[in-house]
Amino acid sequence: MDEGTTHESILPDFEPVLEKCRADLDTFKYGDYEITGDVRSAYRDYERRFGAFRKLEFYRYSFVINRRDGECWVPGSTLVQCTLAVPYYNALMRYKHVLNQLVAEMAKGYASRDKWCEAMRDHEASEEVVERCERIAFDYFTSTYTSSTEDDVHEATRMFMRFLTDKEWWGGGKAPTRADWYQSPISTLLRRSQASNEIALVIVDHLAKDSALRIAVSKMPYVEQDENETVIVDTERRQTGDNIIVYGAPGTGKSYAIENDYYPSAIRTRVMFHPEYSYFDFVGTFRPTPVYLESADTLFGEDGQVSTVRGIPHIDYSYHAGPFTQMVVSAWEDKTHDYCLIIEEINRANAAAVFGDMFQLLDRKNDHSSDYAIRPSNELASWLRSEGHADLAEAFRIPSNMSIVATMNSADLGVTFLDAAFKRRFNYRYVPIDLNLNEALDEEISYNNSTVTLRELFGAVNDRLAGMNVNEDRRVGPFFVGPLEMKTLGVDVALRKVVMYLWDDVFRDSRSEFFAEGLTTLGEVEDALREGDPFCVWDIIAEARASSRDVDVDDDEADENVDDIAV
Repeated sequence: MDEGTTHESILPDFEPVLEKCRADLDTFKYGDYEITGDVRSAYRDYERRFGAFRKLEFYRYSFVINRRDGECWVPGSTLVQCTLAVPYYNALMRYKHVLNQLVAEMAKGYASRDKWCEAMRDHEASEEVVERCERIAFDYFTSTYTSSTEDDVHEATRMFMRFLTDKEWWGGGKAPTRADWYQSPISTLLRRSQASNEIALVIVDHLAKDSALRIAVSKMPYVEQDENETVIVDTERRQTGDNIIVYGAPGTGKSYAIENDYYPSAIRTRVMFHPEYSYFDFVGTFRPTPVYLESADTLFGEDGQVSTVRGIPHIDYSYHAGPFTQMVVSAWEDKTHDYCLIIEEINRANAAAVFGDMFQLLDRKNDHSSDYAIRPSNELASWLRSEGHADLAEAFRIPSNMSIVATMNSADLGVTFLDAAFKRRFNYRYVPIDLNLNEALDEEISYNNSTVTLRELFGAVNDRLAGMNVNEDRRVGPFFVGPLEMKTLGVDVALRKVVMYLWDDVFRDSRSEFFAEGLTTLGEVEDALREGDPFCVWDIIAEARASSRDVDVDDDEADENVDDIAV
């Protein structure tokens, strides 16, 4: 079969293709693009032919795709932007087509096609294998492109071998034999994170397959907004929203930092995650609600007293919005104030499961609102409409004036680890350990037949933990024992909290490495506090005191020298 007459038509050169695509994307104008009737007709025709969606809904500047993996709201600008990546996508697929024809023969002798492809990519294949692959490619191009010149075939062979061995040339990373090999290059070209680019990859594929759809999209008009129009561009809304996780060792004051340093003037809602906390608690669900049938009868309560409820009780079910949904609605209604949803101990629940389909809303645009919107469930959509928010019922998103700030303590043995996809949607703020922040640590206790302050003891414990390469998030923070707790329970009782933490959490499986020899129970450690050194930190305390005395002496001598000069 004759598929071309020149080497350009056999395989494209990636350098000019990428240069053109990048230049087009550099000059791309973001904003509102109207989805025309031609686009709607072409996309619906695509759906009839390929059956790609469960539902396809169009609005003036956006559309909603419902696939097997859920619904996604897509702005018209994304549709237009994706057309600019199609030439690169087509070039990748041209090489992939050739690879599919040749991989079985080229990969002979390898455990898998991926292993062969990785060996070629990483220059680990033998010269014999490389020469054999080059010969196979040359024979393929010679027999397939019969009208091409020998120079054309040699050039196509050279470029295909470069595709196998030079990932920088075509912008790749993963082996082209993998199903997802093209996703990262396309994401990089579009300058989106791969997580937030999933739907864009789908759209690029659609546009590449259907030239009529691609042409219709390329003609979508950019809509300049009239200054008097108030619906499309919401410039009055505050643009302060962010997703932040505040983390650090137990007792460093993470909750205090959130209270005072993160959106202190915002309208706030606080929620505590725990192992039983679910999507239905966070977003909303149907719950039993008492309703009353009007009655003139006298009703009595369980105590035999006449009930003040004037009606016969019945149980109905109504939708109750969770704190996340309530915060979104409140922030949407009040654009002039900041709103902040505070999540305490975000990793004590399965955070990805708690957020559920709201997970996609965490990607934010430059204006700090959700990059994508979702179509909420029928139950949530009905509730939103009943609250007068038909717009959110169609496209639910986090507004630009709403932030999510959470605390995280990875040292807790009961936590659930956050997956990478969830974590990368948050910014992180570390709260370091500073024992000087808590004046209550000046309280003195008896330790090893001596008097020490809690600050000295905690500091020595942390120094020893550091010497044992224990992560900082498992050390003792300044507010591990709070001032009020020490005042009400006493210093000795409060200190036992630290002992239990070290015994049960930090060194659960290696207690002999930290605690003094011969101490085999928690009670023995507590009994040894006054007259022994159960933490093996006395040398650290003594050294710190000696260093402090040396500093004091140096300061005194400096003061005397100043006095002499003055005289």
